[in-house]
Amino acid sequence: MDVDEILKRYAAGEKSFQGVNLQEAELTNLNLRGVSVRSQQFMQNLQDEICTALEQLDGEARFQQDYWERAEGGEGRTRVIREGRVFEQGGVNFSAIWGNSLPPAILAQRQLKIVRRC
Repeated sequence: MDVDEILKRYAAGEKSFQGVNLQEAELTNLNLRGVSVRSQQFMQNLQDEICTALEQLDGEARFQQDYWERAEGGEGRTRVIREGRVFEQGGVNFSAIWGNSLPPAILAQRQLKIVRRC
């Protein structure tokens, strides 16, 4: 499937491209933000469930949340629990990052994989 076909299907409302081989597709600078909305909601709900369960287990401490946005593209929720009956300190975090280029750490990791294959 080429990029034009992907964009046509996306514009028509398709949001799931699971199983589509995109290895050879050039996707730089495409705005596919809505594709990940369901997975982001799933992960945030999971974060909520984990935090609720840990608060119940501790019985005393509550998570404090810090919502953040990344200027280059992204957002997240950092949650920290402190000084509880069970937990001295812990965190359950979520982040969704997007943008036009990969973070340096990912690029370095990919470069390392290429070197290892040689």
